[in-house]
Amino acid sequence: LGNMGGTVVEAASALHSIELPVLRQLRPHEEKEQEETNEEENKPRASTLPRLPIETQEKEELRMENVLQESRLARWSREEIEKEAFNFAARLTEYRLNEAMKKHNHSFVNGEMIEIHFVPTVDDIFNTPEGIRPSFPSNALHNNTVVIWPNGGVTIDNSISYTESGNWRYELSTRGGANATQSMTLTRIGNQQNLGTETMGIWIGLWLSFNSSGADYAESVKTINFLSAAQAMGDIKVEAKTGPHSLWENDALPDPSDYVTIDRSNVKWDLKTEWETPPRMDIVGTQ
Repeated sequence: LGNMGGTVVEAASALHSIELPVLRQLRPHEEKEQEETNEEENKPRASTLPRLPIETQEKEELRMENVLQESRLARWSREEIEKEAFNFAARLTEYRLNEAMKKHNHSFVNGEMIEIHFVPTVDDIFNTPEGIRPSFPSNALHNNTVVIWPNGGVTIDNSISYTESGNWRYELSTRGGANATQSMTLTRIGNQQNLGTETMGIWIGLWLSFNSSGADYAESVKTINFLSAAQAMGDIKVEAKTGPHSLWENDALPDPSDYVTIDRSNVKWDLKTEWETPPRMDIVGTQ
């Protein structure tokens, strides 16, 4: 048994000494195969799905946007839609008045009139300038149509309003129905200096269709702000002439317009210039 045991031990030791070189040779080979397998798995694979044409992708994006809008519509109550419709009507009225004020050749004579033609039925409320169109989803109203009647009527009757400055009277003249051309008229009735906006309150009537069964009528008073004549004409551009400028002691105070270049392209009639801080003619030296 002792001899047999010794033989077994020696044989096991011999096998172990043979195994180590074999393992040393096999392991690098196995590791290389594993690395190649990992690299193959990490390689980007070409998509087997066909790419959509650009037009189809755009249509799909638009469809998804409409789905999102429809989901957001659930958060808009009828009262909220109506409130935003009134805000939209006020913005559109302001836009029409602003454009008319900018295009008009202002005379500043009482009685001058600015007439703005429009159709009360707005067929596509989202086909309006950026910043004016309503913020509710595009399927909030049936056919995206609103009928807007900027009636006036806050101060005297159902068609006349006055600006807070006292410079303008606003009046709506109606002829025919909601699909006929109507006119808003501004008439100058005063010449109070106003470098800010003109402000007035008017009644606005709306016909809103929430479904195909018909339209509902609502009205509300809205504050309307639009460009004054001074704002519409723009600032008078003035540029200081290069200096220095020399004056004699105790001379008369010079005209300030001698020291500036004035762009008179939007000046009406006479222009008066004044010193904001006049030079001291009795003091010698730099001022």
